[in-house]
Amino acid sequence: MIAYKLLDRVVGEDSNRLSLLILHNSYLCVKQIYVVIIRLYVMKKILFILSVLIISSSCYERKDENRRIDLVNGFKNRNFIFLNEVAEDIEYIFLETNDNCLMASIRKVIFVSPYYYIVDSSEKSIFIFDESGRFINKISAIGQGPQEYLEIRDFDVYNNVLYILDREQTKVLKYYTNGKFINAYKIEEYATRLKVIKEDEILIVSRNSDIFTIDTAISQTKTYYKNEGYVFSEYDRDFNLIRKFKYMKGTGKEFSSPVISFYKQRDTLVYWEFNIYDTVYTILKDGTTEKRFILDSGKLPSALELKYEELHIVKSGQFEIGTLLETDDYVFIHGVYDRLLHRLIYKKNENQTIGCEISLLNNLDGGSNFWPFYKFEDNKTGASLFPYQIKKYLDREVAEIQSGYDFYDDYRPKLDYDVEKHKKLLEQLEKTDDMSNPVLMIVTMKSSFNHEN
Repeated sequence: MIAYKLLDRVVGEDSNRLSLLILHNSYLCVKQIYVVIIRLYVMKKILFILSVLIISSSCYERKDENRRIDLVNGFKNRNFIFLNEVAEDIEYIFLETNDNCLMASIRKVIFVSPYYYIVDSSEKSIFIFDESGRFINKISAIGQGPQEYLEIRDFDVYNNVLYILDREQTKVLKYYTNGKFINAYKIEEYATRLKVIKEDEILIVSRNSDIFTIDTAISQTKTYYKNEGYVFSEYDRDFNLIRKFKYMKGTGKEFSSPVISFYKQRDTLVYWEFNIYDTVYTILKDGTTEKRFILDSGKLPSALELKYEELHIVKSGQFEIGTLLETDDYVFIHGVYDRLLHRLIYKKNENQTIGCEISLLNNLDGGSNFWPFYKFEDNKTGASLFPYQIKKYLDREVAEIQSGYDFYDDYRPKLDYDVEKHKKLLEQLEKTDDMSNPVLMIVTMKSSFNHEN
């Protein structure tokens, strides 16, 4: 107001017009400031929304990376699941039977085209068959000599070379597929698992971190290994130690008999621990790990809560996971809950866990039911049965139906399978007897994987 009076004295009657001009300019200035404020507010709002979207997106990505497998829902809610719901095809490999390749108990199967490599627990040998089931060779060198092993704790195959882990003698032996010995390498660890990534990159899992010796009463020195968790060790082709990582000492579960299971899905190396931890991990190229799946048991007690000497006694209401197998679209889990065997399927694309009543009902060819225990390729899985077991299964169904017992209505849904495939299976079974080697059931699982990516 004082400013306006001063202007009136100086400029006289023009002061009113000047005042109006100043007010007008002030209004324009305020208007511009207001516009700027509004713009800033809008920008702030947009930035806030963008930040929320980014955070939400990152949370979603982390959630997707660390998918939770709902074990409780699978344990408590089970239903009949047909094989064709998750699988595309089934085939059988009838392994040749002769005096040189009789097998009693298959423990592990590896497929590296064109051969199947099979460890028989009772024979302590590795049998090699081609894709048609024809017997090729047998690796068997039991003993304490330089070219021999006392046990096959684990094995792997790379470029037609077999790597055998002998835990008892703490060494790794290499053989060609034809059985020719290549070399043996001493390792200073009590190893439980071996995985050959490539010729110059070999991973070994050990159960100890320290080695110490004790002089016995007869003046002999014996080596003992402290059970203090486990550690990954990476070796080159000559088994020179490159590095150690993922040391688990101090976790509180070192005495729970951890057993590592390796597998590859596409080009990703994955591992998990039997019954020890609730997480499946991806191993990155730099040796670090990240969570892949979380096995969510809710409030169900685990068998791990028992004392060490009672570890494998699963009590009522407890759970214990035995095997886990992953394909492009599914994770198959086999375990015990409340003293009953359970089989769960986790659908990765739907983030859903479903319980499977008995095994997958084989409505592809009407043969034995199936559950995957071996992984041959990204989506090729397998199991093994003796021919007499398959015959017994099929004969029981026929006998029960002919006797008037409605097997399908009282026990499971009726199967609508391919009659021609069923006929072919019966013809193959007719050529076997009770002494025949096991049959490999090879099942190709469905996949939504885009091979162009």
